Amino acid sequence: MPSTPQQLPYLIALLTIVFVFVRLGDAQFFVKKFTEEQCKATPCLNGGRCVPGKANCQCERGWMGKWCHRKCRDVYKSCDRWAVEGKCNTVLAQTNFFEVNCAIACKLCTPDVSQSLPAVPLPPALEPLQFMIGKWYSQAAKGLRFPTDFYANEYEEILEIWPSETPMFGPPSLNLTSRCWVGNDTRLMHGFITLKPNTFPPEAAILSTSNEGLNMIELGKIKNQVLTLNVSYMQVHPTMDSNVLPLGATRRFRKVGSLLEMTVAKLFASNRISQFKKMFKKVMDFKF
Repeated sequence: MPSTPQQLPYLIALLTIVFVFVRLGDAQFFVKKFTEEQCKATPCLNGGRCVPGKANCQCERGWMGKWCHRKCRDVYKSCDRWAVEGKCNTVLAQTNFFEVNCAIACKLCTPDVSQSLPAVPLPPALEPLQFMIGKWYSQAAKGLRFPTDFYANEYEEILEIWPSETPMFGPPSLNLTSRCWVGNDTRLMHGFITLKPNTFPPEAAILSTSNEGLNMIELGKIKNQVLTLNVSYMQVHPTMDSNVLPLGATRRFRKVGSLLEMTVAKLFASNRISQFKKMFKKVMDFKF
C-alpha cells in the first residue's frame, strides 16, 4: 500500500477551501414559538412543560434545549469567558448561540450533579447529523468501495463517526474514520464532517485524506435525515492507480431501521457509471 500522507497540512488546506463560516454573532437559529395545538401533543421530554407562546419547553433540573432533550451543560470551552464579557445578554436580539451552547455559563439551566456527562458533547449545530453517529460494520460481497475499489472480490469495513472536541472558537465538527481491509490490503480514510450555519436544509461537507494518497472535499445537504454528497474536489497522488480512480462520485447516507445505508454512484472515463449500496450495522454507540 502507498505510505500514509501527512494528514494535518492537507486537512488544514481543505478547511480553508470548503466553507467561509459566518461570525460567531451571526450563527443563530430560527426560533419558532409553541402553539396551543403543539403543546397538546406534549412535545417536551424528560419532564419538561410546554407553554404556548414560549420558544422552548420549561425543563426540569439537569435538562435544556427546545424539547428538554439535552443534558444541561456548556458546549464551548470559551463559555465562561463569553459570560464575563457580557455576551449572554448583549446579543440576545441577534442570536441564540449562547442560549444553546453556553446554558450553564449564562445561567439558563441548572445542572444535575448526579448525571454522568461524557467528556465531549454533541454541539446543537450538529444535531442534524446525529443519525450517523456510531461505530458501524459492513462486510461487502464485492470489491466495490468508495472512493476506490478493491482488487479482491470482498472486503470488510469499519466506519466510525463521533463528536470531536469542540474548539474554543469556530464551527464544531464530527470525526470520521473508515477502515477497509482484505488480507494485507488496508485502506484508511480520516476526515471531518461539518455543517454550514444558517442553511436550510443544512449544507454539509466531508473533508478527508487517505493512505492511498487521495484528499477530497464532498459537499451536500441533509434533508429528512438523509445526507447526500457530491465530490467537488480531489487531490490525487501521482502513484495512485488511475484504473480504480473515479472522475467524480456521489454518495448518500440514510438510516434504515437500525442500519445505516450508504448508496454510491461513481463516474469513470467514457461516461461509465458504477453504482452500489452498502448496509452498515451499528456495533458501538458513542455517548455525547
